[in-house]
Amino acid sequence: MYQAFEDRGLVIMAISEDGEEGASAVKAFLDLHPVSFPVLLDREGRVADSFRSWGVPESIMIDRNGVIAWRGAGARDWDSPRARDMIRKLIGR
Repeated sequence: MYQAFEDRGLVIMAISEDGEEGASAVKAFLDLHPVSFPVLLDREGRVADSFRSWGVPESIMIDRNGVIAWRGAGARDWDSPRARDMIRKLIGR
């Protein structure tokens, strides 16, 4: 999905809250499951706290004005037609 919509302004970031062991845990995961977008390490959970996020995994979509437009807990099929339609509406292009 990121590669399909990146040129239209979509930005995706994964944020890990794996504490002190985080860097090695994230690296091991990404070695097995590479992604094409940035993965950030939030060792103290500040990002999750600021978004009031408690689910793992949780997806949060933020519109161009910085407003949370959608959030959902659990794994998602981001290649589905429904997900692609939602992204198209969010990016407005």
